[in-house]
Amino acid sequence: MVRGEEIGQYGRTDIRKYVAGGGATARSIFGRVLFVILIIVLLTFAYFGYVWVTSTEGERTLTDVKNWFSENNPVTWYQRNILQRATNIGNIWVAEPNKTAEEKGVLFNDFFVVGDKELPLGQKLVLAYDLSISNAEVANLPLYLGCKMLKEEIEAEILPENPVKISGMAVPDITCVFDTKQINLTNAREPREIEGQVTFPFKTEDATLKVYFVSEKTSQELKGKDFFSTYNLDINQPIRVVYNGEPLEVGIGANRKDVQPVVVGGKQTILGLRLRNAWKGKVEKITEITLWLPKEVTINNALSQNPSNLCPFVNQGLDGETNKYVLADEYKEKIAFGQRIKEQEKTAQLPSEEKTFECWLDVSDDILSGALYSVKEYKATVGYIYEMPKKTATVTLLKVE
Repeated sequence: MVRGEEIGQYGRTDIRKYVAGGGATARSIFGRVLFVILIIVLLTFAYFGYVWVTSTEGERTLTDVKNWFSENNPVTWYQRNILQRATNIGNIWVAEPNKTAEEKGVLFNDFFVVGDKELPLGQKLVLAYDLSISNAEVANLPLYLGCKMLKEEIEAEILPENPVKISGMAVPDITCVFDTKQINLTNAREPREIEGQVTFPFKTEDATLKVYFVSEKTSQELKGKDFFSTYNLDINQPIRVVYNGEPLEVGIGANRKDVQPVVVGGKQTILGLRLRNAWKGKVEKITEITLWLPKEVTINNALSQNPSNLCPFVNQGLDGETNKYVLADEYKEKIAFGQRIKEQEKTAQLPSEEKTFECWLDVSDDILSGALYSVKEYKATVGYIYEMPKKTATVTLLKVE
């Protein structure tokens, strides 16, 4: 009996009819069954996925995921950490992070809905700020808080007050409250995004650069030898300011090459000052810059043409054993980071995260006092208004019939 006749002897429902044809027929049937099962599984997942996505929990979760990616945008990360780092390769006036490398200032940790995330219209909607002070002790520091429902552009009431003044290292409970009676819904339920904002004034204080001075004669006698090793000084070049984790990093340089010592009696030297936005927020405005230079060191007004965009400082006279210079009032708005960011957004360019200044200096021979070398300090304090990255919370509002 041939194989075809063998198959024909089985009944319609006898499984042997389908496997008797050999392994190829069996594999074909098995593959079809698996395909049907896969289709059923995918349709099941698609159905329940659609049900979840259209649910209130799904809508809120998708909105939260979108906001998370907005706050942690990989393009922004690449611009800040890769492109900005590449730009800084030739910039020598950077600061050296301290050993802890911890942030110092006000931290905006979270912004969340208090209570149920599904709220019938007419009830109060309450959100809370999770804020903390890191590595700093403040006195009467005002926190300016924003709380806005994005679709309606409705501002909330901030409790207990706005701004909230904080002292020490503790932040009180802060909430924002919406009256949902003024909101109109088209559908039975609709998600709403609420944006929280925190802005505060802060200072990067006493950024200090140690500066070594030698006479022109001593410099010539070295004949190219390293000054620090010749005088058994355990100093590594370049000498840099220590950065303590503030929102704004301050770097200072003793000359354009940032190589010490500074030679007294030779050509004029340069003071370099670099401000860099070190956090993820925005420097809204520079409110003050104060420089303290040794009393034997002054800014050369003729060469620097100060106050100017490159050297916007004016002399305030002696402050103890130092010459004190401050940022001229007419230049405060011109160097505001927030203003520069808005201008560059119009031209689709990367926002500037830093600002650099240069001033020509005169150094008196008296700074050596007859010694082979002397050690002095250049010091700077910078005040600014800082806006933390905004955070978003999502709530579902329910229409009441």
